[in-house]
This record gives sequence, structure tokens and C-alpha cells, in this order.
Amino acid sequence: SYTIEAWDDHINDDDNISPLGLPSESDWILYSSSFDKSKMNNTFIYELANQSGQYAVRTRHVAYFLNTGGGDVSMSDYKGVFVLMEKIKRGDDRVDVEELDPTDNTEPDISGGYMFKIDRADPGDGGFSAGNTGMKWVYPKEAIIETPAYDPQEQWIKNYINEYYAALTGPNFTNPSTGLHYSEYIDVAESIDFHILNEFGKNPDEFRLSTYMYKPREGKFSFGPIWDFDRGLGFENRSANPVGWWQDFRWGQWWSRMFNDSEFSQAWIDRWFELRQDVFSDANLQSVIDTQADIIDYTAQNRDGNWSTHRNNLKNWVASRATWMDSQFRPLTQFSKGDGQVVQGSTVTLSAVGGGAIYYTTDGSDPRAVGGGIHGQLYTGAPITINSNTKITARVYDASATPAQYCFSQVQWGAPTELVVVTDTPADAGNLAITEINYNPHDPTPGELAVNAAFTSEDFEFIEVMNTSDSTIALGGVKVVDGTEFEFDADTTLLAGQPAVVVAEQAAFTPRSGAGPTG
Repeated sequence: SYTIEAWDDHINDDDNISPLGLPSESDWILYSSSFDKSKMNNTFIYELANQSGQYAVRTRHVAYFLNTGGGDVSMSDYKGVFVLMEKIKRGDDRVDVEELDPTDNTEPDISGGYMFKIDRADPGDGGFSAGNTGMKWVYPKEAIIETPAYDPQEQWIKNYINEYYAALTGPNFTNPSTGLHYSEYIDVAESIDFHILNEFGKNPDEFRLSTYMYKPREGKFSFGPIWDFDRGLGFENRSANPVGWWQDFRWGQWWSRMFNDSEFSQAWIDRWFELRQDVFSDANLQSVIDTQADIIDYTAQNRDGNWSTHRNNLKNWVASRATWMDSQFRPLTQFSKGDGQVVQGSTVTLSAVGGGAIYYTTDGSDPRAVGGGIHGQLYTGAPITINSNTKITARVYDASATPAQYCFSQVQWGAPTELVVVTDTPADAGNLAITEINYNPHDPTPGELAVNAAFTSEDFEFIEVMNTSDSTIALGGVKVVDGTEFEFDADTTLLAGQPAVVVAEQAAFTPRSGAGPTG
């Protein structure tokens, strides 16, 4: 592999370039590995990360020729299929954390951005220790952040990580000094995605090498971007078998402690099965490989020996891996009907392959209470009658589950499954329209700041939708995604011509726009 820095000789400095349509930057990597025989280990898992909403470096497969003798480039100069990829660094199109200056020495400015990693040290670096863990600086670089001018920033981020660790190891996962729960320091959802991607790939380096972290200004710190899967996905003896967790998948004090929190473990399981519905579905896993294989097929097939065999091995391995991971948890609840419109008085039955007690609710709430208790009602086998717009949420529960049965300690619940059925006409593109988007509104006025001094312009954003038909429609299951995240309750309806407004912050919306309809 090679590191590449684009350089402008006229100004004697690096120069941003945009090779093969990638976002403009100066630092790149031309990657190859003898372990990655499919040529897709990294590109495959990075694509899954990006589809999951987590930034991973962008890539392009290329045929690499090296001519050092002059003259025309020919096939004798061919070195194989390589991957041109972004280098992990701070930037608007890379790890999007703020630039940190020596003058950023009070909150909130001092709170970001930072990048660090658990990995081998770069040449000349020594690293640092925080949260009872040895790490290395990524941004700012060690030679910069360990200068006197950056001492406030260095101490601030070390103290932040130490506070996180004190919360993680404290009673009830709470820092005894600050009173903050560990989840108020770390982005749990993003960290779970990072863990799932590493564990799915059975990455031998996971959590002990090639483990990046970042901390944005005024945000929580998180793990990411994922990096370096050349030895995973079945292409090295330690990952060859798709069955089994990689050693102790809770490796390291941070992960092992978080997995002792039943809420974290349950969130991991719930997210895994959520991803299995789309990004990690069997169809999408195969599609990502096929799409990338189509790009490199001709060159690799004709010049790189047994590439097609390695491609098929990857396809088989990921399918087996996903199936095995599914088998480690309680089964999902199955419904006798699918989402959509039903006749009033229709019935629905519930089942679970492999058995297990099913608990459910009909108001969209979670049958699992916070802490792992029971909130829903036990399904007895009798059909559930649907008399109105209804959202059923169900989970399988096993009160006898113990750590000896599977490695997610104390987790007795399966992931939730949901069924949304409506007796009114369901909303669709033919009867529901977005009629207004208030994006990037002006800053709060003095009067609005008097209501809440913490208001920002983003708090005043909203989206208006309207029923464009001449009859009542049901909004159950309708979601706003990609930016604003919102789902209408199952019993929400709109009369003919009626609007509804999804607001970022109702306390901000009302004084500025009035107490109109809100979603």
C-alpha cells in the first residue's frame, strides 16, 4: 500500500484533488493487502457503514500500473487491483469535527473537535492515557496538542474521557462526581453501529488496533470511522469460521462494562435486527458484493488468478455469518398479516419460530420496560381483534436466559417487531403531500431567547404535510427520515384537506408560528 499526498510545486504546499469523482482532498491511500484476496474486504464493510449512516472512507477500485523505466505504460507494468481510498483525517468531507485552535480554551469551543485512536503509534509519537486506556493522537497531531499553547485542550479532552470512565465504572453507570450517566458522554447509537460492523466482519484487530474515535464540539464522543478489515471476513485463520464471536467480543474495559448494562446490550440486539431489515439483509449483503465485483471482474478475473473463488467465498461467508448471529438471540415475533389497511373486526395472530413467550402492546409502546421488566401483556394464542388504526409491538421473552446460554449477559428479550394496520385509508404518495419545509430559519429573536436562552435557529425548523384527498387518511407508520427523524403514531389521522406540522422543538415553534397542528 502507498500513502499519497497531492502537492502544488508552485506554492510548495499540499493541493486538494478530486480523483475519480471523490470529494476534494490532498491525502489518499492506494491500498492492497495479501490477506484481502477478494479485493473487497474493506470496500464491502465501508459501504455497509455508509449505508448505516456512519461515515467510512470512500473508495474506488483501480487497476494499478507502475512504470519506473520510462516509455509507454503496458500490461507488463500491471501490479494488480488496488483500492484508492480516503485517508482518515479531519475535514468537512471526512471526519467532520471542528478545527481546534489554541484560542479555543473555554467551553463550548474547547469541547471539539478531537480525534484519537487505539492503534500503533505513528513515527515519533508516544500517545497518551485516559479512561484507563492507552491511545494515540490523530487530530490535533501529537506534535501540536502537546505544545504549551494547546495544554488547555489536551487536559480538557483527557478529563472528559476520564469522566466517562468514572461514570462507566461507577455505581449504576453514573459518575459519582458529576452525576452524569456514561451515555451522556458517549454516543451509544453510533458506538453500537461501530461494534456491530467490527463483530460482523469478525475483525481480528477490533477494539485493540485500528480503532478510531472522535469528539465533535458540544457533542458526545464516539467510535469511528471503522478501519482495516483486510484480515476479517474469512480471509485469515482467525476469522475463517463465520461461527462464533471474535474471542471476547466485549474486549477492553470500556466495551465489557457497557455490555454489563442491560440497556446497552438490548440496544445492540435491537439495532442488529433493525439493520437486518435493510442494510444487513441477505439481499443487500449480496448486492453490495455483486456491485463491487462487477467493477473489478474483468481485470481481477484475467490477471489475479483465483479471484472469482475468493469472491464466492466472501459471499458465502457473509451469508453464514449473518445467519449465525441471528441465531444467538431470541427469535423475532411473526404476524399473520402484513402492514396496511384491514377491515374493521379483522384479527391478527402472533408466533415465534422456536417458541418463547411473546409480550405485546397495541398502542405502539415497548412491551419491554426500561431495565428489562415487562410492560406489555402476554400473548395467549387468541387472535387480536383490530377495530381501529393499531400499532402492535411485540417481543419474545425468556425469563430463564442466563449468561451461560449466550454471551449477551442478562438480556432476556428479543428485538421488537411492529405491525401497523389501519381501518382508515392509509397515507401514501397519492393522498399525502409535503406542503412546506422551513429549513435554516433566522436566528432566535430577543423575545424568543427570553423564552429559552438555549434556543438555536435549528429549533425553529418544521415540515408541514397535508391530506390532499377528500377523505380521512391514517398516518400510522409514516416516517420522516434523513435529517429530522419522526414517526406518526398508529392512531394519527388527517381529515380531508387537513395539515399537520412536524416541528423540531414545539416550545420554539409555538411563539414564532402559532399553536397550529403539530405532529
